[in-house]
Amino acid sequence: MPAPVQQPEVATAPVTQEGTYGVEDAIASITRDAVSQTIAEREPAAETPTRDANGRFVKQGEPAAEAGEPAADEGAEALPEQPAPAAPPAEVPVETGEPEAPVVLPDGMVAVPTISRELAHPFKVLDAEGEIEAPDLLIEFTANGKARKEPLDKVVKLASVGVYNHEREQSIQTARTEAQQAQAQLQQVAAYAKQLEQEREALLSNDEQYLTARAQYEQQHTPEARLARAQQELEQQAMRQGFTTAATQGQQFYATELEPAVQTITKALPTVSVDEIGAKLLLVSDRYKVHTPFGTIINPDAYGAIRQAIVNEIVPWAQQLHEARDTERRTSATQTQAEQQALKKAAADAKAEAQKARNLGTKAAKPGAGRPGTNAPTPKPIKTVDDAEQAALAETMAAMGFAKAS
Repeated sequence: MPAPVQQPEVATAPVTQEGTYGVEDAIASITRDAVSQTIAEREPAAETPTRDANGRFVKQGEPAAEAGEPAADEGAEALPEQPAPAAPPAEVPVETGEPEAPVVLPDGMVAVPTISRELAHPFKVLDAEGEIEAPDLLIEFTANGKARKEPLDKVVKLASVGVYNHEREQSIQTARTEAQQAQAQLQQVAAYAKQLEQEREALLSNDEQYLTARAQYEQQHTPEARLARAQQELEQQAMRQGFTTAATQGQQFYATELEPAVQTITKALPTVSVDEIGAKLLLVSDRYKVHTPFGTIINPDAYGAIRQAIVNEIVPWAQQLHEARDTERRTSATQTQAEQQALKKAAADAKAEAQKARNLGTKAAKPGAGRPGTNAPTPKPIKTVDDAEQAALAETMAAMGFAKAS
């Protein structure tokens, strides 16, 4: 067996007590040691360089210089202290002896690792400030009645497939609806074509029917008939235009005259509501409605009559209704006030009579007579005229020495 290769001892730069070498020198020394060890491992065993006491490289077999002595060959080019390696050396962590402080997260937050593998579907995770790294999470959900647990990027892929399926389903539904409409139109066209074919066969198979249809066609396509149809079309167009113009004028009439008139009446007569005025106005306007092929409308020529109806019919009716309601309200308020005054007067009279009877009984009573017992019942509070009269009678009887029978 070959003898094991003895690794050379690497001497580090001495650090004096006076602090000649600082922290930077110590880091540089550690880096040189790592580089020299890497070179020693890659070179053959017979040509493994060594260092002398001064830290210089010497060939194997040559005497190493003692510390403080010059090298054997002063004229020879010295090897650099930090040769450039073939590959960049790995960073050597410097232990400072102090443990790293743990990261403290806010309440309710946990550290989540990010996705380091290739994504199943590309996506981005954004917050209020911009894009952030995608967290490596598992999403649990139910699909087709079964519980599934997939990573976040797989869920995004499933969602993209679902969007595609949804859009495809929408396009299929649209195409199906259009196909049904086209089918219905095709059936109508087929039915019309069948009707024309039947009419054609009937005309060609029956001379009398053919002559009748020919005469009817010639009658409908005379110059007079074509002129009548053109005039009728012009009249229809004029009526349609008139209906549109009347509808626009009706909206303006309602917004500029009817609505302000209703607001003025209800403001002057507050006991009459807007709904009541509107119902009355609707009954008046129904007299002037005109029915046309395009709808029902009020002729603009009737706007003056509607204004007169508001002045001559709706306003007097609203005034009468307001006066009746106001009179009823005032009568009710007067009756209530009179009843309250009568009740107060009756209570005052009853109290005066009771005081008068109490004074009379005190003067007429003998010594020791007419004094109420210690067990006399507490009088009831006076609320009505009858209570006041009963209290006055009880006090009078007590002052005269009589007790009310139970």
